[in-house]
Amino acid sequence: MNVAVAPAAGYPRWRQRLSPWSVGAAAMISVLLVPIAVVALSMLGRSSPTWQHICDTVLTTYLWNTALLVAGVGACTLVIGVSCAWLVTFYRFPGRAVLSWALVLPFAIPTYIAAYCYADLQDLVGVDMMNLPGAILVVSLVLYPYVYLITCSTLQGQSGRILESSQSLGRGAAYSFWRLGFPIARPAIVGGMTLVTMEVLNEYGAVHYYGVDTFTTGIFKVWYGMDDTQGAMRLAATLMMLVLALLLLERLQRGRKQFTTCGSDYRPCMPGQLRGSVSWLAAGWCTLPVLLGFLFPVGQLLIWLKQSGASSFGAGFAKIAGQSFVLASCAALTTVIVAVILAYTVRLHRSRLITALSKASALGYSMPGAVIAIGVMVTVVAADRGVLRHVAGFFGAKPGLILTSSIVVLLFAYVLRYLTVAVNPIEAGFERLCGSMDEASRALGHSPLKTLLQVNLPLAKSTLIAAALLVFVDVLKELPLTLILRPTNFETLATKTFELAGEEMIAQSAIGALLIVATGIVPILILDRLLCSKRPT
Repeated sequence: MNVAVAPAAGYPRWRQRLSPWSVGAAAMISVLLVPIAVVALSMLGRSSPTWQHICDTVLTTYLWNTALLVAGVGACTLVIGVSCAWLVTFYRFPGRAVLSWALVLPFAIPTYIAAYCYADLQDLVGVDMMNLPGAILVVSLVLYPYVYLITCSTLQGQSGRILESSQSLGRGAAYSFWRLGFPIARPAIVGGMTLVTMEVLNEYGAVHYYGVDTFTTGIFKVWYGMDDTQGAMRLAATLMMLVLALLLLERLQRGRKQFTTCGSDYRPCMPGQLRGSVSWLAAGWCTLPVLLGFLFPVGQLLIWLKQSGASSFGAGFAKIAGQSFVLASCAALTTVIVAVILAYTVRLHRSRLITALSKASALGYSMPGAVIAIGVMVTVVAADRGVLRHVAGFFGAKPGLILTSSIVVLLFAYVLRYLTVAVNPIEAGFERLCGSMDEASRALGHSPLKTLLQVNLPLAKSTLIAAALLVFVDVLKELPLTLILRPTNFETLATKTFELAGEEMIAQSAIGALLIVATGIVPILILDRLLCSKRPT
């Protein structure tokens, strides 16, 4: 017997918009978005002399280098990601079964670690990497999996009948893909390119080490070198406006276009067999990104580890590793809890406000870490000073700053930065697994909270674990945000590795870098399986 259940059962219609879930979710997102609003509003304040000096001297350099970095990395990742996804999806060649997942492994290499590994290339083969072209190459080798994964997932969803019909009319496989497959996959490819652009704008470690002046390095110089909060805020706001403009362009080009090939005659594309020298060329082309983006950096780190010894990271290696894992675990747990509340509220109340707030939460991931860090720091300092004024007024005491430079502030910034990383898979998991079952639970009189705890969460357990792992790895690798907001004398594997590299002690940083890479491999393979589970064999 089918039972029809009204949406948001358990709440009268007049209470749906003001339920504890909707009010709580709206309050959480509003608080999280305060630092971004603070950065944006800084453009309305009075400019400092330092900002005028920046505009007259280096702002054009920051803008030009950032634009070149974005364009160069975008072009490289587009070529590598789309071509490898096309070959792996539509053809069989030697090593394809291994390469199909190995092409994702460079995801586990943070850009700053890859930059350190390639810095000594001049001594080996005489190629100078310490410049803008070198930074473009290194960052591209690490970020192309964004495009590869999304393109693979999209191409596997296309019906094989479309391309077969084109080929039956005398068109070659490459022509059919270019005229049919690529246009259908274009929105997804642009989405992957947008993610690459966001990561490039967030980049600090690699460009700083290679001496390339960008907006992110400029923020650090003004914040630490010139001790000018207002100037750093202005730079962060300018970078934020650039990010928002790019997001708007992506949204405009997508418009309301929808591409689907999953009709009644849908069947997956069956890869064709490449033979002779062409098959080996395809294998070589797909092997090259894995070799340069993963095997070479890992091999270089292993050589350094052998040369310097496991204890070279310092006597406090165990402490630093423990701090890093505890911090990443707390951030992942907190982020997943907030993401579950938000995703379940969207599911419970299909209101425009809650849906808009859910989409607004993605702004954190779109913003570079340095921008979020500046906004969080200024907001927390202002809140701390306000609390101190009230404490001094009531008790006459003058305690030090309470929240500033604390772990709580760092966790808050991580949640803001990576909330959408957890929200997206959790929302998808709820929609896929918890459709009629939670409605039936609520129809039997169970409260939404009890339904969430006893029905939704157990069914979506694997999705929650995957979301937590993704946030865990992102936090473990995060550099610019952690550098700005970490407490005094608090080190993570990322900051310690960066510090040793800056002191020309790259070999000594090998064990910390290898631990970051090793920790990132498992979640990356899980992500590959989630997105490309229908890959033809």
